[in-house]
Formats: sequence, structure tokens, C-alpha cells
Amino acid sequence: MDSKALQAELCSMIQQDPVKPSAHQYIELAKQIKGKNYSRLLKEGLQHYPCNHEIRSLLKAKNEKTFVLRKMIKKMIGKKAASRFFYESCINYLLNIEEKELAKKIAMLGIEQNKKNSPYLRFVTKKAMQIFDWKWASQLFPLLHDQEVTTTSLYDYSVCLQLLGQKEESKQLVETIRNENPEEYSKLFKDSYRKYIIFNNGKSRIELYKHQIPNERVVATFDTIDKTWHDIPFSFNLIKKNDMDLVALRRDHVRNFHQDLSREDYIDSTSPAFSTYEDKFAYGTSLGGYAALYFGSLISDIRILAMAPRNSANPDYGARTIVVKEPFKHISPHPVSHNPNITIVYDPQNLVDEPYIKHEIFPSYPKARILKIPYAGHRVPRFLAQTKQLKPLVMNFLQKKPLKEIERGALRKKSSEYYWVVSDYCLQKNHAKWALDFAQHAKEMMPDFDRPYVSISKALVALKRFNEAIKFSKEAYDKFPKEYKFAILLAEAYIANENREAAISVLEEFSSRKQVAKVKKMLSRLKKDLIPV
Repeated sequence: MDSKALQAELCSMIQQDPVKPSAHQYIELAKQIKGKNYSRLLKEGLQHYPCNHEIRSLLKAKNEKTFVLRKMIKKMIGKKAASRFFYESCINYLLNIEEKELAKKIAMLGIEQNKKNSPYLRFVTKKAMQIFDWKWASQLFPLLHDQEVTTTSLYDYSVCLQLLGQKEESKQLVETIRNENPEEYSKLFKDSYRKYIIFNNGKSRIELYKHQIPNERVVATFDTIDKTWHDIPFSFNLIKKNDMDLVALRRDHVRNFHQDLSREDYIDSTSPAFSTYEDKFAYGTSLGGYAALYFGSLISDIRILAMAPRNSANPDYGARTIVVKEPFKHISPHPVSHNPNITIVYDPQNLVDEPYIKHEIFPSYPKARILKIPYAGHRVPRFLAQTKQLKPLVMNFLQKKPLKEIERGALRKKSSEYYWVVSDYCLQKNHAKWALDFAQHAKEMMPDFDRPYVSISKALVALKRFNEAIKFSKEAYDKFPKEYKFAILLAEAYIANENREAAISVLEEFSSRKQVAKVKKMLSRLKKDLIPV
């Protein structure tokens, strides 16, 4: 039974006189709910239908391994046969099936038999950190340190205390480590940082990067649309140069727009740590700019710099060309924040950003300072970098200095991004000749910048210069052979020149190397059009 059928069946129960749910309804509802309430619902169903074989089978399948393990543990506990390896195996198994509380109980029973076993204590402490149980970990570290003390475990303990909001205790412990073992202390850090994962639901995770120089300044960053947790965090190098700590929200896939993460999840995981810093900043652009506002505004005394905030999962304002993995679940518009230390930078001429920011963002952040950069495009940091204004802007932000208005004037002529954005805008307004001129200038400024090639090809087609469009599109396709959009552009140039067979050939050649849904869809449509009626 699918969810809609189950919903209809449950509705029918409401419309009738109160009756006992059927065994089938208990089973189907349990399958839909899953999680912790799965077993509870099946147990209730078993009370009403004690002879129902299917309920018994499902409940047994769910709990059989845990029941067997409990029985085995009960039998083994207190005997010498319950070795360290046995306890570690039990803990690993229970954590794999998300029985965290039982795993903790088993771990503590193991400690009773292994009080002086350093490897076991080290193992259990590590597991406590891995399941983000900072309180339990803080109780385990002293037990471990009664048997062995290392620079690594002491520093991990200091971070654990910080994640509980115990600022002074954490700070004093770090100072002790640095003073007593400076060489060992320096070995803890890779590329100036030691990383801790402080939240992970399998799709989104939050990483805390502790800088080797203790400080009371932290930046919350939020990755751009092209980054996953396999890449370094957004603005990592700039923050490192400023000797600041970093709290980075990461994701598993480029089509993940953090719809699996609630504001409550974010702040519950981070607020104790943030409370230990004197200066707090949130910074991001595009998806990261959206997240800096949506999640970052929950952080007390935060300063936020959000560039071109946008979340493509939003069905009303997201870019239609972006494939979204999960439906939009966030609060929209954002809950209102009266924080005066928010700066939003964007291009008011961008046809996607302007309506979203005007109708959704401005009302939610009424005291925010707005810096508008006409024709900077959605990729605001690129325009700012090309005009030598990005670093000064971000540095002033991180140093709590006033942010200057963005300069355009003659500076805009140093930006290939600006010329391409103007070209694209001209295309939207059917000014193909102007679009061609601006795109060609952008291409000359940066020959490896792919977007002007798209604009040039479209402009040539719009001007009905089909032979030139085909020739240029072929050159672009050869230059960017892995980009499906150039296969489509070349096909469109052939179609405009009434040569569908050539268009099909291009798309088939690309599809033989790489499977892309948009290419397949266009190819299928073209082949159908060639079938005689």
C-alpha cells in the first residue's frame, strides 16, 4: 500500500464510528512511520491481534538481532570471557543500528571490567565524540587520563568542553598543552587546523575547524552550489590567513540544498560552541549567502555578509535549470531578524535574484544594509575579485570595519564577468548585436571563460548568421567537449539552419561519451520530428 492509499484508508476511519484499527492498518502505518515508533506501533497492534503472524514477523525482524545481543550480553557480563574485543564489537554493532543508549550502557559495563585498559577507554571516548555526545565524552576523558595522558586526548578534551559551552575550562586546558608540549601541540594541526565533525545526518554535516593559534574569533561559512564536503570549505584560505576558527556547513552532493537540515538542528549543534567566541561572523554567497541568513541569523551577536542569496530548491524563486534532490521544506519567507549587522550584496538587474531578494529577503531582514551592484551578475564575488574589491570588502567585514559602497565606473571594465552579464541581459531584451559585441569582448578578456561562448552562439543565431553560428559553435564544442550545453548549442545552430540530421548527429556523438538528461530529451524530440506522418 502506498502512502496515498494509506491516507485514504485512515480518513475512512475518521468518517465512521470509532472502531479498532485493523491489523493491516497497523502494519501499513508502521511501515510509513519507520524510525523509533515503528516497533511501538507494531507492539500495540500485537496487543489487539496477538495471533497475527505478519505483525509478529515484522516485529521479530526488527528486534531479533538486538534481542539476541541483549541475551548474549546478559550471559557474558561478569564473566572473564567478556573481553575488550567483545565490548567493542557490541558497541560498534549497536551504533550501526542506531541503538545509541544501549551502546552507552554496554560501554559503561565494559569500563567496569576494563578500568585500567587504556585502549578500551580510548575506544569508548572516541565513540562518544563520533556520536556527538559531548557530555558523555567529557565524563570519559578524565577516566582515560587516569591511565594515559597524550597531547591529542587533552586537546580533544578541550574541544569537547568548548562544545559544551565551558569556555574558561577549555581555554585553560589549551594554554597548558601549548606551554608544556609546544612541539607536540604543533603536530596536532594540518594546514593550520584540526577538524571536528559536530553534526552529521548523512546529507548535511557541520565541521568545526580549530586554528592552531587560540583565538576568540569564528566565521560560520556556508558552501556554494558547486562545493561538497569533499572540497575545502568556502573561503577557507582567507579565514586561515586571519588566524580564525571556522564552523562550516557542508553537504554530500551538489544537488543537496540543505532541505534535510532545520534551523533548530543547526543552532542546537553549534550554539554552545559559538557562545565561547567574542567575535562571530557568517559569510556565504548564492546558496551559501542564503544559508548565512537562514541559519546564521540564529547565532547571537552575529555579523553576516550574504552575497546574492538564493536557494534553487525554492519552487517559486529557484533557477529552473537546477535539478533539486529534495523538495523545499524551509520556512519561506525567512523568520524576521532585526539584526542591524547584516549586509546583503547583489545585482538588482539579475532577473532571478531581484524578485526573490525584494519580496522574500528584504522583509525578513529590515535592518540589513543593502549594497547593489548593477550588472555584476549572480556571481558577485567574481565581479568583485576582478575589480580588486573582494578582498578589501571581506577583510573589512572580518575586522568589523565599515563596509564601503561598491565602485563600478571605470572599474567595471576590468571584469569579464560584467561584459558577459551585460551581453546576457541584451540577449534577454532582444538586442542581439549589442549582446554579440559585449560577449566577444568578454571572451577576449578571458578566453577560457565558457559563458561568453554561449552568448556569442545565441547572438549569431538571433542575427540569422547561421553559418557563422555553426562554425563558432563547433569551435566552442571542441574547446569544451565535456560541457553538454555546447553540444546543445551546436545542435540548435544546425536546427536554425534547417539541418536536423546534423543536429541529431552532434547529440548522438555527445551521448556516446556522456549521458545527460537534457541531451537525451532533445535527441528524442528531434528523432520523433523526423518520423514521417
